[in-house]
Formats: sequence, structure tokens, C-alpha cells
Amino acid sequence: MATLPRITVSISKEDQDVLNKVVERLGLSSPGQLLRMLCSGDADRIEWICKGFKDAHKLF
Repeated sequence: MATLPRITVSISKEDQDVLNKVVERLGLSSPGQLLRMLCSGDADRIEWICKGFKDAHKLF
């Protein structure tokens, strides 16, 4: 397996909870997978991710 560089992000606990819920909702393995999908530039994937974040507060 190739070694990938790590990215560190500082977000509030509340935002981390939302991110984790959305990752779970979308059936992704990690927030890193979500970031890779965003960076792909694939408009359909980006739209799908945006829909996952829409109304994320209702997941709690």
C-alpha cells in the first residue's frame, strides 16, 4: 500500500460530529475518502457529497 501524506485539520467538536455523521450517512470509510472524492473534480460526486451535508443537523 502506498504511503499517503497526512493532512491535519482543526475543527470544533460539533463540526467533527457532523462530519462523522455525514461520512457514515454516505457510507464512506473515512473523512479522508470524502476529501479525495471532493478533490477528484467529479461534479456528480461533489453534488452527492453536498446533498449528504444538506440538513446534516437533522442527523442528531
